[in-house]
Amino acid sequence: MFKEVKVRLAAMFTVIVAGFQILFSFVFLLHQTMYYGLSTERMLEFSIVLIIEILIISLLTFVVGYFFVCETIRPAEDMFERLDQFTIDASHELKTPLGIANSSLDLALKTRKYREYILEAKMYIKRAGNLVEKMLELARMDTFQMALTYVPVCDTIERVLQLYSQEIKKKNLQIVKSVLGESKLKADMVLLERAISNLIENAIKFNVQDGRIEIELGKRYLKVSNTGQTVRQEELENLFDRFYQSDISRSAKGYGIGLAIVKKICDLHGWRVKAESGNGLTSFTITFETHPWPISR
Repeated sequence: MFKEVKVRLAAMFTVIVAGFQILFSFVFLLHQTMYYGLSTERMLEFSIVLIIEILIISLLTFVVGYFFVCETIRPAEDMFERLDQFTIDASHELKTPLGIANSSLDLALKTRKYREYILEAKMYIKRAGNLVEKMLELARMDTFQMALTYVPVCDTIERVLQLYSQEIKKKNLQIVKSVLGESKLKADMVLLERAISNLIENAIKFNVQDGRIEIELGKRYLKVSNTGQTVRQEELENLFDRFYQSDISRSAKGYGIGLAIVKKICDLHGWRVKAESGNGLTSFTITFETHPWPISR
């Protein structure tokens, strides 16, 4: 779609420039004929030279015009691509929870078990709403303006753990923390907290009952690990893709988008994130060493 628009705009620009050039060439030939009395052969030579000039300049004009058109409409093209991606994701991911909610309501009407099936429908509608919120959050990050400041990482971790205290108690999880590095990092406070929150939420969701979460803060990295089923190596490479779900995450009813948000936040800051899994322990490590501002007190 946009490629066709670019070509048309560049062609319009070329036609306009060529039109002015033809007009000026005609005036020039008329002037030469009137004042210098050019012969027919001389006029033909001039005409051939002018035609060649017009063709060369038109070609250059099209190339330059196409370049400037591409640069001008790039923001609109990016926005359209994000909207298109959002629409595809929404239609694909919302189909299941909304379909189940609709089926539950139909069963409620047929069996008159209103409470059971209406509650199930409400649960899936709530899941759909939460999914939309996460999708919108991921989409907004493409235009997010970061406010970099020195953030106390330890305090941020404690705040996030407090938010998930009930979920941690439900699974009776042991929290093991170790701070090996300094405690402040230059980052966007909101995004850093969101990344840590998603990693800890992921560690809780895919943990086992009476399991363990290990949080290790080094001088240039943050590592969050959880006990549970080992993730296969071929799946680790895809965990940060939006809406990708491993066999483990499907059984835990994950959205497949939390880790994609973590990856996006890391990309915005210039950090790296990787996943490792083995011997019943799955780890996610954010490395800060690619960031131009190091961890500092």
